[in-house]
Parts: sequence; C-alpha cells; structure tokens
Amino acid sequence: MKKILFAFQLVLSSIAFGQYIENATLKFEKLDETVSAKDVVYVNDKLIQFRNTNYPYVLSYAKLKKLEKFEFDSTQFHQNAPKLNETFSEKREGRGVYLTIDDLINGNLTEMPFRSKSIGLGLYEYTNDLIDVVDYETKKIKDIAGVLLNGYVYVSVKHASDHESKDEKGSFVLKHGVHTFVRVKYMGDDFLYFEMPLQTMGNLIATTAVGVGIGGAIGGALAGVVSTNSPADYRPIIMYFSKKEFHTIKNCKNFNEHFERQNSTIRINCDNDDYNLNNIRRTIITEL
Repeated sequence: MKKILFAFQLVLSSIAFGQYIENATLKFEKLDETVSAKDVVYVNDKLIQFRNTNYPYVLSYAKLKKLEKFEFDSTQFHQNAPKLNETFSEKREGRGVYLTIDDLINGNLTEMPFRSKSIGLGLYEYTNDLIDVVDYETKKIKDIAGVLLNGYVYVSVKHASDHESKDEKGSFVLKHGVHTFVRVKYMGDDFLYFEMPLQTMGNLIATTAVGVGIGGAIGGALAGVVSTNSPADYRPIIMYFSKKEFHTIKNCKNFNEHFERQNSTIRINCDNDDYNLNNIRRTIITEL
C-alpha cells in the first residue's frame, strides 16, 4: 500500500471541501508528538475536523496553518465524506414528534409535518446539535417533549427547563429560545444525556480557538492548535427515565456530588484536567 505524505503546502493544493480520510497521522508545529486521527474532514481552506484517537469522545478542529505533516494511506482517502453518526447512540427510524417524555423514552412517534432549521453553528460541535422547529404555517410547535429528525432524538429546551431536578435547582441556564430542541448525545437503557453551553453564540465564538464549536478542554501543548473550551463553557445534562427530571451539572465538584446522591461510584478527579468534555462523555457513556 502506498503511503502519501503531505507537507502543509500540499495539503492546501491536494484536498478539497468535503473530502474524507478514514485514518491519518497529523504533526503540528511546535509539537514533538504526532496525533493519530480518524474521520478527518476538510472543512475549508483553513480548517480540518477530526477525532483524536486519544480523545475519541470529542470532535476536534485544527487550523491547517498549524499542520506540518499529514500522512495517510491512499486507500483511506475518499472524495466525499460519508454521513457519520454525530452522536454516540444508534439512530431511530422515522420522522415526527414526541408528544410526551414517555413517548420520547419509548420511541412512540407521532407523525406531524414540520420544518427545521439548524442553528448550532459556533455554539455546539455540530450545527445540527441545535434546531428550531416550526410547522408549515411557520408557527412554533409548542408543548411537545421532543422530535425525531434524520434518525436523531432531540429534546425540547422548554421541557428540560420546566422539568429541572430539585437536586440541581437553579443550575439550568436557559440560553436558547424556549421552542428550540437540543440533540441527545447518548441514549442509555435508563437515561439520556446531552449538553448545553452557557454563553451566547457570539460570546462563545469569540472565545473558541477556531470559532466552530465546543471541543473538550484537553490541556497541554495540543490546546494551542486544536479547538478547546473550558468546562465552564457548557454543562452536562442527564435525565433518568425513572423520575423524568433533568439534572444539570455545574462543575466537577457538583458532578461528583450528583453521582454520590445517585449511590453511584462514578467520580472524576477535580485536582487536574480530568474534568473535560471527553472524560465527562466517556465516563457517563461507559460507566453509568
């Protein structure tokens, strides 16, 4: 198999928007170590997105001008990116709305025509992580628990706010319109999980390394070339099916206190950089 090694100049001339590389090795300026990357997608003439295999639970973005080498096998290159799963759960079939939270949990879908607009750009990992939903008369669809769109489950922001857990009362910070819907990142056997940012779209873009979305704070020299955000920029939200309440995690201490109340042994070390989006997702998805 032929290995193709790109210098920075060749990357610009050889890769076009939307092209996809399954696996690659990246070398950034001022960094001795290389990065093993998968699902590399060329976003534009300045940016690539990928998953760092050391931090597989977050989507990373990097500036091409920081890239010194780009190595991959020719068989790993594709002209067009496949439709990658943008969550950590299997997709559901159909399209429609969930009238109640029980319907959402059990997958009882009600067919209802609606139009959606993706509005998560600069605020979430993917622009489709946040959507606005209207019917065909351009009216907001009110008083439903969620929607199913393109195989993904979305929770009503208003419903989550109205059903906040008393244990974390006051933690939920409503930064979106009350008729917007946030995509569920993981649906477990007895809980669901997603995140919401704390800042407004403009503020988060201004403080994001490359202005495209959240990417877990991973620390070290890599943070200088790969998108990172402080855990203070977002809050994890968990809903347990048994009580149907939304628990919003404020910080690392609150994370550990929450799971102590749940009689769980799940903990994250708050004395170092372990409290980051990659570890939060990994812990909840694999241990809860």
